[in-house]
Amino acid sequence: MIRVAARLFYSGPCPPESQTRGLGVLLLDYLTTVQWVSFKDLAEATKIHPSVLTQALRFLEAGHMVRRLERRERRPVKASVGDDKLDKEDKEAKEEKERSRSFTVDYYVIDYYRAFDALQAARRLLRVMDLELAPLKRVMTDLQVYAVPVPDAGELCDWMKSRLATTTTPDIEWEDVA
Repeated sequence: MIRVAARLFYSGPCPPESQTRGLGVLLLDYLTTVQWVSFKDLAEATKIHPSVLTQALRFLEAGHMVRRLERRERRPVKASVGDDKLDKEDKEAKEEKERSRSFTVDYYVIDYYRAFDALQAARRLLRVMDLELAPLKRVMTDLQVYAVPVPDAGELCDWMKSRLATTTTPDIEWEDVA
């Protein structure tokens, strides 16, 4: 369902201000195959520039398709071989300083419950728009097909046939146009 919705609603430019057509489809297809993927892994797997990826993920998050989790993680302390020369106190102070350095990692996943609700709302909106535009559609189709007083054509013609019939080209026949 998410892949169909991605192709239906996100096949255009994903972040509206950039020219990245189909990026939403690519990201949602990838996120359907994995769970809780980090931003770094997502950027490496999709080979997308991090700033463009950030904009696209924020756009999908605003559309209630993707959920983001920020976790504060610590860098792993590397065991060094040649630290016998350091005093034990200096070594403990250095390890404590390394542990205190933490950074934020963003993890992303498709939020299926919110995505389903957002798709239901979009479907309802499309139905309402279709009902409101139905009279206008009937008028437009009536305008597109009309009777044209053209020699050798006693039938209803659309705009293209009437343009071809009114031009002065002697070798165009109605049988060739139809």
